[in-house]
Amino acid sequence: MVRVMSEEEYEEFVVEFEDRPGRWVPVSGAVYRSREMAEERSRKEAEEMGVKTRVVPRAPIWNEWNFMKLASRLGGTAPAAREVKKRGESGAVAGWAIYKQHVKNLIRLACGAGPEGEWAREPAFRTTLIRDLEAVGEDELIEQIEGLWRKHPKGIPRSEMMDLQDDWDASLERRVGRRIPKTPEDLTHEEIQESKRLTKEMYELKEKKSSEEKLGDLEEMKRELERKIEKLRSGIK
Repeated sequence: MVRVMSEEEYEEFVVEFEDRPGRWVPVSGAVYRSREMAEERSRKEAEEMGVKTRVVPRAPIWNEWNFMKLASRLGGTAPAAREVKKRGESGAVAGWAIYKQHVKNLIRLACGAGPEGEWAREPAFRTTLIRDLEAVGEDELIEQIEGLWRKHPKGIPRSEMMDLQDDWDASLERRVGRRIPKTPEDLTHEEIQESKRLTKEMYELKEKKSSEEKLGDLEEMKRELERKIEKLRSGIK
Protein backbone atom coordinates (compact mmCIF):
# COMPACT_ATOMS: atom_id res chain seq x y z
CA MET A 1 0.00 0.00 0.00
CA VAL A 2 1.30 3.47 -0.89
CA ARG A 3 1.67 5.61 2.22
CA VAL A 4 1.06 9.33 1.75
CA MET A 5 2.95 11.40 4.29
CA SER A 6 1.23 14.28 6.06
CA GLU A 7 2.56 17.79 5.56
CA GLU A 8 3.96 17.85 9.10
CA GLU A 9 6.30 14.96 8.24
CA TYR A 10 7.96 16.85 5.40
CA GLU A 11 11.16 18.68 6.29
CA GLU A 12 11.65 20.58 3.04
CA PHE A 13 9.59 23.02 0.98
CA VAL A 14 9.80 24.48 -2.52
CA VAL A 15 8.32 27.55 -4.19
CA GLU A 16 6.26 27.13 -7.36
CA PHE A 17 4.70 29.64 -9.75
CA GLU A 18 1.69 29.31 -12.03
CA ASP A 19 3.06 29.61 -15.57
CA ARG A 20 -0.39 29.00 -17.02
CA PRO A 21 -3.82 28.33 -15.44
CA GLY A 22 -3.68 25.14 -13.42
CA ARG A 23 0.00 24.33 -14.07
CA TRP A 24 2.55 24.99 -11.35
CA VAL A 25 6.29 24.91 -11.97
CA PRO A 26 9.19 25.11 -9.46
CA VAL A 27 10.71 28.60 -9.36
CA SER A 28 14.23 27.18 -9.13
CA GLY A 29 16.15 24.31 -7.63
CA ALA A 30 16.10 26.00 -4.23
CA VAL A 31 14.84 23.88 -1.32
CA TYR A 32 13.92 25.36 2.07
CA ARG A 33 14.10 23.64 5.43
CA SER A 34 11.29 25.76 6.90
CA ARG A 35 7.95 26.97 5.59
CA GLU A 36 8.71 30.49 6.85
CA MET A 37 11.80 30.83 4.63
CA ALA A 38 9.91 29.43 1.65
CA GLU A 39 6.96 31.80 2.22
CA GLU A 40 9.33 34.77 2.26
CA ARG A 41 10.88 33.68 -1.05
CA SER A 42 7.39 33.07 -2.46
CA ARG A 43 6.30 36.64 -1.69
CA LYS A 44 9.43 38.07 -3.30
CA GLU A 45 9.02 35.96 -6.42
CA ALA A 46 5.36 36.93 -6.73
CA GLU A 47 6.30 40.62 -6.61
CA GLU A 48 9.25 40.35 -9.01
CA MET A 49 7.65 37.96 -11.52
CA GLY A 50 4.12 39.30 -11.32
CA VAL A 51 2.60 35.82 -11.12
CA LYS A 52 0.90 33.65 -8.54
CA THR A 53 3.29 31.68 -6.35
CA ARG A 54 2.81 29.11 -3.63
CA VAL A 55 4.76 27.01 -1.16
CA VAL A 56 4.37 23.23 -1.21
CA PRO A 57 6.09 20.38 0.63
CA ARG A 58 8.93 18.83 -1.32
CA ALA A 59 7.67 15.30 -1.78
CA PRO A 60 10.36 12.68 -1.04
CA ILE A 61 10.08 11.06 -4.47
CA TRP A 62 13.06 8.77 -3.87
CA ASN A 63 11.45 7.17 -0.84
CA GLU A 64 8.88 5.43 -3.03
CA TRP A 65 10.38 5.66 -6.53
CA ASN A 66 14.01 4.78 -5.79
CA PHE A 67 15.45 3.33 -9.01
CA MET A 68 18.27 1.38 -7.37
CA LYS A 69 15.95 -0.12 -4.75
CA LEU A 70 13.64 -1.10 -7.58
CA ALA A 71 16.58 -2.66 -9.44
CA SER A 72 17.54 -4.62 -6.32
CA ARG A 73 13.99 -5.88 -5.88
CA LEU A 74 13.47 -6.82 -9.55
CA GLY A 75 16.93 -8.31 -10.08
CA GLY A 76 18.73 -5.72 -12.19
CA THR A 77 18.65 -2.28 -13.77
CA ALA A 78 17.17 -3.60 -17.05
CA PRO A 79 13.91 -4.82 -15.44
CA ALA A 80 13.84 -1.66 -13.31
CA ALA A 81 14.07 0.46 -16.48
CA ARG A 82 11.20 -1.53 -17.99
CA GLU A 83 9.15 -1.00 -14.84
CA VAL A 84 9.53 2.80 -14.71
CA LYS A 85 8.77 2.95 -18.44
CA LYS A 86 5.55 1.00 -17.85
CA ARG A 87 4.64 3.46 -15.10
CA GLY A 88 5.23 6.28 -17.55
CA GLU A 89 3.09 4.57 -20.18
CA SER A 90 0.30 4.34 -17.61
CA GLY A 91 0.33 8.15 -17.50
CA ALA A 92 2.60 8.63 -14.48
CA VAL A 93 4.97 11.46 -15.40
CA ALA A 94 7.19 10.53 -12.42
CA GLY A 95 7.90 7.25 -14.22
CA TRP A 96 8.97 9.12 -17.35
CA ALA A 97 11.13 11.53 -15.31
CA ILE A 98 13.06 8.65 -13.70
CA TYR A 99 13.25 6.80 -17.01
CA LYS A 100 14.64 9.88 -18.74
CA GLN A 101 17.26 10.43 -16.05
CA HIS A 102 18.37 6.78 -16.24
CA VAL A 103 18.62 6.70 -20.05
CA LYS A 104 20.47 10.02 -20.25
CA ASN A 105 22.95 8.68 -17.70
CA LEU A 106 23.41 5.56 -19.83
CA ILE A 107 24.11 7.78 -22.85
CA ARG A 108 26.71 9.69 -20.84
CA LEU A 109 28.49 6.54 -19.67
CA ALA A 110 28.27 4.70 -23.00
CA CYS A 111 29.74 7.72 -24.78
CA GLY A 112 32.73 7.75 -22.45
CA ALA A 113 31.92 10.69 -20.19
CA GLY A 114 32.92 10.48 -16.55
CA PRO A 115 35.66 8.44 -14.84
CA GLU A 116 34.84 5.35 -16.92
CA GLY A 117 35.65 7.16 -20.16
CA GLU A 118 38.59 4.99 -21.15
CA TRP A 119 36.63 1.79 -20.57
CA ALA A 120 33.73 2.95 -22.75
CA ARG A 121 35.94 2.55 -25.85
CA GLU A 122 35.67 -1.21 -25.36
CA PRO A 123 32.48 -2.76 -26.83
CA ALA A 124 32.41 -5.27 -23.96
CA PHE A 125 32.07 -2.44 -21.43
CA ARG A 126 29.32 -0.75 -23.44
CA THR A 127 27.40 -4.03 -23.67
CA THR A 128 26.55 -3.88 -19.97
CA LEU A 129 25.05 -0.41 -20.48
CA ILE A 130 23.35 -1.13 -23.79
CA ARG A 131 21.57 -4.13 -22.28
CA ASP A 132 19.29 -1.71 -20.41
CA LEU A 133 18.54 0.18 -23.63
CA GLU A 134 17.73 -3.06 -25.45
CA ALA A 135 15.35 -4.05 -22.65
CA VAL A 136 13.26 -0.90 -23.17
CA GLY A 137 13.35 -0.92 -26.99
CA GLU A 138 15.75 2.01 -27.49
CA ASP A 139 17.31 0.35 -30.55
CA GLU A 140 17.70 3.59 -32.51
CA LEU A 141 19.54 5.19 -29.62
CA ILE A 142 21.92 2.22 -29.43
CA GLU A 143 22.77 2.62 -33.12
CA GLN A 144 23.38 6.34 -32.62
CA ILE A 145 25.80 5.65 -29.77
CA GLU A 146 27.66 3.01 -31.77
CA GLY A 147 27.68 5.36 -34.77
CA LEU A 148 29.44 8.01 -32.68
CA TRP A 149 32.09 5.46 -31.68
CA ARG A 150 32.65 4.52 -35.31
CA LYS A 151 33.03 8.20 -36.10
CA HIS A 152 35.27 8.94 -33.08
CA PRO A 153 37.16 5.72 -32.18
CA LYS A 154 39.59 7.62 -29.95
CA GLY A 155 36.86 9.29 -27.94
CA ILE A 156 33.49 10.97 -28.47
CA PRO A 157 33.58 14.75 -27.99
CA ARG A 158 31.53 15.85 -25.00
CA SER A 159 29.57 18.26 -27.20
CA GLU A 160 28.34 15.41 -29.41
CA MET A 161 27.39 13.33 -26.39
CA MET A 162 25.34 16.25 -25.02
CA ASP A 163 23.74 16.79 -28.44
CA LEU A 164 22.68 13.14 -28.45
CA GLN A 165 21.19 13.49 -24.97
CA ASP A 166 19.25 16.59 -26.03
CA ASP A 167 18.01 14.99 -29.26
CA TRP A 168 16.87 11.85 -27.45
CA ASP A 169 15.23 13.97 -24.72
CA ALA A 170 13.25 15.89 -27.36
CA SER A 171 12.27 12.68 -29.17
CA LEU A 172 11.01 11.13 -25.92
CA GLU A 173 8.79 14.13 -25.24
CA ARG A 174 7.42 13.90 -28.78
CA ARG A 175 6.64 10.20 -28.26
CA VAL A 176 5.03 10.80 -24.89
CA GLY A 177 3.25 13.94 -26.03
CA ARG A 178 3.97 16.06 -22.97
CA ARG A 179 6.65 17.95 -21.09
CA ILE A 180 8.82 15.75 -18.88
CA PRO A 181 10.75 17.40 -16.01
CA LYS A 182 14.53 17.48 -16.46
CA THR A 183 15.00 15.44 -13.30
CA PRO A 184 12.63 13.74 -10.84
CA GLU A 185 13.47 16.52 -8.36
CA ASP A 186 11.68 18.99 -10.66
CA LEU A 187 8.35 17.17 -10.37
CA THR A 188 5.58 19.26 -8.83
CA HIS A 189 3.64 18.09 -5.80
CA GLU A 190 0.58 17.43 -8.00
CA GLU A 191 2.60 15.46 -10.56
CA ILE A 192 3.96 13.15 -7.87
CA GLN A 193 0.56 12.57 -6.26
CA GLU A 194 -1.04 11.96 -9.66
CA SER A 195 1.77 9.56 -10.60
CA LYS A 196 1.21 7.59 -7.41
CA ARG A 197 -2.52 7.37 -8.12
CA LEU A 198 -2.05 6.25 -11.73
CA THR A 199 0.60 3.67 -10.80
CA LYS A 200 -1.65 2.27 -8.07
CA GLU A 201 -4.47 1.96 -10.62
CA MET A 202 -2.07 0.26 -13.05
CA TYR A 203 -1.17 -2.39 -10.45
CA GLU A 204 -4.81 -2.87 -9.43
CA LEU A 205 -5.79 -3.41 -13.08
CA LYS A 206 -2.88 -5.82 -13.52
CA GLU A 207 -3.94 -7.79 -10.45
CA LYS A 208 -7.55 -7.86 -11.67
CA LYS A 209 -6.49 -9.15 -15.10
CA SER A 210 -4.25 -11.74 -13.46
CA SER A 211 -7.14 -12.95 -11.29
CA GLU A 212 -9.44 -13.07 -14.30
CA GLU A 213 -6.86 -15.03 -16.29
CA LYS A 214 -6.43 -17.52 -13.45
CA LEU A 215 -10.20 -17.90 -13.21
CA GLY A 216 -10.35 -18.42 -16.98
CA ASP A 217 -7.68 -21.11 -16.75
CA LEU A 218 -9.62 -22.89 -14.01
CA GLU A 219 -12.81 -22.74 -16.09
CA GLU A 220 -10.98 -24.19 -19.09
CA MET A 221 -9.52 -26.98 -16.93
CA LYS A 222 -13.03 -27.73 -15.66
CA ARG A 223 -14.43 -27.90 -19.20
CA GLU A 224 -11.56 -30.13 -20.32
CA LEU A 225 -12.16 -32.47 -17.38
CA GLU A 226 -15.89 -32.60 -18.20
CA ARG A 227 -15.06 -33.50 -21.84
CA LYS A 228 -12.78 -36.33 -20.70
CA ILE A 229 -15.42 -37.68 -18.32
CA GLU A 230 -18.02 -37.57 -21.09
CA LYS A 231 -15.71 -39.53 -23.41
CA LEU A 232 -15.15 -42.14 -20.70
CA ARG A 233 -18.87 -42.51 -20.20
CA SER A 234 -19.41 -42.88 -23.95
CA GLY A 235 -16.77 -45.63 -24.07
CA ILE A 236 -18.40 -47.55 -21.23
CA LYS A 237 -21.71 -47.55 -23.02
